[in-house]
Amino acid sequence: MTRDDIQKKCSELIHTVDNLVLEFGTGVGKTLSALLAAKEIGGKVKIVCAETSHIENWKLEMQKHNIDLKDVELFCYASLKKHADTSCDVLILDECHRSVSDSRAAHIRSINTRKTIFLSGTIEDDVKKVIKSLYCDSCSAHWWTISTSDAINLGILPCPKIYLVDCSLDNTTRNLVYAKTKGGKKAEGLEPIVVDYSDMWTTLKSLSGKNYILHIKCTQKEYYELLSNEIEYLKKTYFAIRQPFAKNRWLHKAGERKMFIGMCKTDRIKEIMAEYADKRTICFATNIEQCEELGTSETIIHSQSSNEGDDMINDFNSEKINKLFAVKMFREGVNLQRIDAGFFVQVDNGSVSSSQVLGRVLRSEAPELYIFRMRGTVDEGYVETALERIDPKFIYDYRFRTQLVTG
Repeated sequence: MTRDDIQKKCSELIHTVDNLVLEFGTGVGKTLSALLAAKEIGGKVKIVCAETSHIENWKLEMQKHNIDLKDVELFCYASLKKHADTSCDVLILDECHRSVSDSRAAHIRSINTRKTIFLSGTIEDDVKKVIKSLYCDSCSAHWWTISTSDAINLGILPCPKIYLVDCSLDNTTRNLVYAKTKGGKKAEGLEPIVVDYSDMWTTLKSLSGKNYILHIKCTQKEYYELLSNEIEYLKKTYFAIRQPFAKNRWLHKAGERKMFIGMCKTDRIKEIMAEYADKRTICFATNIEQCEELGTSETIIHSQSSNEGDDMINDFNSEKINKLFAVKMFREGVNLQRIDAGFFVQVDNGSVSSSQVLGRVLRSEAPELYIFRMRGTVDEGYVETALERIDPKFIYDYRFRTQLVTG
């Protein structure tokens, strides 16, 4: 099956059902499929987007494929209220997992439409149930899923090579300091006590019943262990008292640990990225500090305004620049072109969001993806979850460049 076959089938299906759900992985062509199906029906078309920048993507897609919808209106979910109780012939809900809140669902269901097309890359199972309950149970519907792995097996996307690059925490040099405090505000102003990790427990025993600020000199591995012990304590505290502030403290510290793991991968990333000095690459980094260490400020996208980010993406796609470093970006609605390799310092603890990010690189010819995994830490679980939806035959052990059949 080709993209043309998929588009043709969508244009046929739209005549047979009220609601058409296209759960297509990145690169399959859900936007064009939806536009051609809408053109097949004709009349007034409303397209609801997740963000303002995505509206431009839809306009570019229509121009690129010379799709002339006579009466089309594009707007964001944030503006849904203005369109309540209106009518159209085709309603397209881009990133439809954004449509499930009570208020948005009420506005959407108030729009009188002949056909509704739902689009998303990958939808979590619990969100699928909500979408079906809200929009599909009371009318005819067809749900069509083509995952990233399906698209690769069908030949729609090229076969990738996903390299797992193992890293390890240093346990030889105590060049880090872990701060441990007892007493809260009462400890403010106390002179920090500096101690080696190996002497920590003896020192803590001597400080029993006292307020203190302890600076523990430790290795990366010892620092990780101290963080993990504190996270476990905060987690138990939350489940004991079930108070929001306790949960926030627990999750904040867990986020701190994930950030620490990512930063400990920096030297390993530098080594491998050096092999791609003259190639077009994108790196999904831990934070701005790491981006600056790996690249230059002219190629970093983070929490900038959408216009600045869009300009940089356009420069990359037009090959004015050949490197991009991103922090928490590119999950939805971003198209990147001609990427030689993608480097993933961190992956989310979720297969859906991770597959969306991975898909940005999988569009390219002969794509190579490098995922950095910190052995002996929670990072191993994050990577395992992120790769759940990827066929194991595409995953390789970087050390030997051989397929990794098992973890």
